[in-house]
Order: sequence, then C-alpha cells, then structure tokens
Amino acid sequence: MSILKRIPLVSTTSIGLDIGTHSIKFVKLKRKGGSCELVSYGVVPISRLKGLPAEEQSVEISNMLRGLLKGEKAGVNIFAAVSGPEVIMKSIVVPRVTKAEFRPTVLWASKKHLQIPLEETNFGYKILGEIEDGKIIKNEVMIVAATKRLINDLIGLFGKSGLKVAGISVPSFAFWNLLKSTKTDPRTIAWIDIGAKSTTIAIFQDNILRLSREILTAGDSINESIKSLSSLFDEEAFSDEEVERLKKECSISKQEGRPEVVISITPVIVRLISEIERSFSSHQQSHPGSSIEKIYLAGGTAMLKGLPETMRERLGVDVEVIKLFENIKIGLSSMERAMLSKLAPIFSVATGLALETGEGINLLPTEVKKQMAMARLVPIVRVSALSLVAILCLLYLYTSVQVKDNRKLLNIWTNVQTLTRTAFYSKQMKERMDRIRRMKETLQRLERREIIDPAILKEITDIVPRSIALTSLSIARPEESKIQEKAEQKKVSVGQGPDRKAVLLQMEGTVYGKEESLEVDLAQFMIALNSSPFLRDPKLLFRERNVLYGKNVLEFGLSCDLDLR
Repeated sequence: MSILKRIPLVSTTSIGLDIGTHSIKFVKLKRKGGSCELVSYGVVPISRLKGLPAEEQSVEISNMLRGLLKGEKAGVNIFAAVSGPEVIMKSIVVPRVTKAEFRPTVLWASKKHLQIPLEETNFGYKILGEIEDGKIIKNEVMIVAATKRLINDLIGLFGKSGLKVAGISVPSFAFWNLLKSTKTDPRTIAWIDIGAKSTTIAIFQDNILRLSREILTAGDSINESIKSLSSLFDEEAFSDEEVERLKKECSISKQEGRPEVVISITPVIVRLISEIERSFSSHQQSHPGSSIEKIYLAGGTAMLKGLPETMRERLGVDVEVIKLFENIKIGLSSMERAMLSKLAPIFSVATGLALETGEGINLLPTEVKKQMAMARLVPIVRVSALSLVAILCLLYLYTSVQVKDNRKLLNIWTNVQTLTRTAFYSKQMKERMDRIRRMKETLQRLERREIIDPAILKEITDIVPRSIALTSLSIARPEESKIQEKAEQKKVSVGQGPDRKAVLLQMEGTVYGKEESLEVDLAQFMIALNSSPFLRDPKLLFRERNVLYGKNVLEFGLSCDLDLR
C-alpha cells in the first residue's frame, strides 16, 4: 500500500472511518501523487443506541456501516481508529541497538509502562528520533498498545458489515497525517480533539508527535451539566436535541444565551483547560525549552461559540478551529460543500485516517497483515508472469517460424528438381507441371524474403505501454491468420482486412486502466506501431470490453504489415 502511494502516477482510494459514541463519520479520499481529492463523506448519529445491550449495539452499528459504505468496491482501503481506557500510548527511550535487536528491546522496555500483559495486546511503535541522555545517544519511541479484545471486536464489527479493514490506528496518528498535509509555521503545536466521550491532546514538535493524552472531560460533560439545570429549576428533563440547541445558542466568551446555561458549563470548560495545561506542563518537563505556540481545535465541541477565545485568554496561546480541507480538493456539489464547511471539525479523525500511507501505526493482528500483504502481491506476480510468458512465446514463435520456413523451402526445392527431370507431355504430367509451376512461384516468394531481424522484437517490446498486456503474438500470412478468423467469429467490423500478399504480425492483448482511457490507450498504441520503421498499416481486427479481476478492460486483436526490406 505505502509503495503504491509513493508512485506519482498511481491513484489510490482510501476511506477513513471514525466510530465514536455520538456518531459515525466517514471521509473518502482519492490520492494521486501529491494531490488529494475528497470524493464523498457522511455522518450517522448513533447516540440513540446508548441504552441497548452491547450485542444489539454491535448489530445496529454493523447495519449502519453496511448502509453508509454501500456500493464501495473491494479494492478501497478502509482505515479505522481505537481509543479509550483499553488503549495505551506513551513515549519511551530505548538504547541504540542493531536493527535485528530493536523490536525485542522496545518490547522489553514497554512492559513496565503497560498495565496489562503485553501478550494480551496488539502492539505497535513508531521511532520518533534520537535524543541525548547525558552523553549517550538513545532512541525516542512512541509505543501504542490496545487490548486484543478491543481490536477483535472492531474487526468483528466490520466482518458483520461485509467489509474488510486495511488498518487500525489511533486518533493522534490520524492528526499526525493531517499535520503532514497542512502547512504550519509554529514549531510546536497542540492538536486538541474534543469529542463526545473524551478529549484527545496531541503535541507535535517539528512535525513529530511528542505527547498523546486522552482525558474524559469532553462534550458529554458539557451536556450533563446542562441537563442538571432541569432539576435545579424544576423543569422537565432536557432532551438531547434541546441540549444541543442550548449549546448552540450560548457563547462562553460573550456570555450570550440563557445565563444559567453559560454558568453551568463554565466550570466544565475551566476543568478542560486545566487538564490541557497539565499536558502542556508534562511536555515541557520532558522537552525543556519547548513551549506550545499554537493550538488547533477539532471535534464537535470545537464549534462551541466563544471556546477558542476563552482558551486563548486562559492559556495565552493562539487558538484556531482547524480548517480541515484547506489543502484538499473538494469534488462535491455546492450544497454538499456548504454542509461540509459547517461540520468540518467533526471529520478530523476520519480525514486523518483516510490520509494514511502505511507509515504509521497498524494494530491489526500480525496474521491479518500478512494475508493482506500476500493479497497485494498477487496482481503484481500475475502481471509479471504474463509478461514473462509473452516474452517467451515471442522468442519461441520467432525461432519456430524460421525453422519451419527453412524446412519448407528445402522440401519444395527438392520436389521441383525431381519433377522437372521426369516431366512428360501427357495430361497427367501436365497437371504435375502446373503444380510444379505453382510451387516454383512459392519458392521465388520465399527466396526473396529476408530473415526477420531481432531488432523487430526489441522494437515491439519498447512500443508496448504499461497499460497493455499482450496475450498472443504471431507471424503469418493472411490465409493462415487465426486472429482474422476470431475477428470474423466476433462479427466486429473494423475496416478493410489486411493485404493478402503481405507478411503479417498479428497480436492479441488486453488494455487495463481507467474505463474512459481504454480506447485512448489502444489508439496511442496503434499510432506507435505505425511509427515503427519495421511495422506499417496497423489494422484493428476486433475489440471487446470485458471485466477481468473486477476491473473493466478492453480486449483487442490487430495486425500489422511487416516491412522486411
């Protein structure tokens, strides 16, 4: 996966899926080289499932996923994330060792930082760089561990939906992917995603993740504080819809909206900011001289009016709600763009996951990753094998044609000499002489023909583009042409047939690639053949659209006159 994404001309499609406690968000991105286009997005609320048993919730969510991603092709990569108390992230320092010793060293050093046995987790790590500990150079490593139960539950959820997940990461690494695609001037920034159940704090220094922390003060904490007002004022309990309306009406910095709502949520905001301050202090202790220069806010609660201004005032740091799709092309209608602009902060995790290149953390079980790696190699091996077979067939045909023609020439010459010496004026002998005359004419034609130069084979190999795979190649006269018979069987009229007196190079093949460019690639191939010094007048014998391995392809047959002069 990661290799393909580094090739500028290869297009890949990825889906980032953020399954939260309040809603499911997905973002579909199409990437080619350095460009990135948002193809589609979606959000489905799931807060109504809170009261259901875990098994029923799993069934409902799997049904929602099936509906949300209905129609997606099997080749699309889907990335998800896990978070919560069953996920542990921590930056540790390990000695510099050889490459073979590095993973065992990280595993050994990680054991004292994990509250659960290492063998009960899916484990991953990312090397952050080198640091100086005293006078000794060591490696700083970010370790990530999630319980196998949590990972298996998520894989099972996708299985019920009929989907396969290509990678499981964590929100902080999704933010890291976003940061790599965003131009940021400050050297040290904090990325704060305020979700419904938890808030993720990720601190980056020089575009490297240095600290990741998850706290429980989040959107639900604010909602609960608003709901508590109903008991204080003897009102009916607020519904979730009323709570969201009250939140949108109030402003923390300007004291707008119902005063009691502002008063009730202010302590929650203060507690949230205090937790963020503690995370900043922890980072500064482990990285002396480093201070947070800018804060990016994401998540649903980031849209709370006045929150950026309040945080800026209390923390003394510039605060900005993330402009998520600033560097991503939006392939949507104007109405969809407007809706996306309003909801952009809630798609931060999903977008970061869709930007995954395979260089981050993948908590999938090792055996699943091996199966996926083998599955990705199958098309490459298949294409390589077909190319090798085509080359071998070409060499075999070239050799066999020469041997066959030389034997035929020798046999004809021997027959001509024998029949000439024994010719008589009888009717029977006249008929034989007619046959001899015809054989002489064949001999003369064959004697005038030169042996085909190997340069022709090299020319064909150079002309064939990557998007075309030849499946058959032969040299014959029109009366021996099997491809011409095949074209007649298909009953596809593509112009006049080949010259009956010419020596033909005939080929069959398959055009791969985008559906709209199949005809163009075939036409360019025929133009290239016509430009060759050895080939002329290429004629299309047949073409037929087909589906191969789930991809639209164009099968064809054509012939060229061989210029043997």
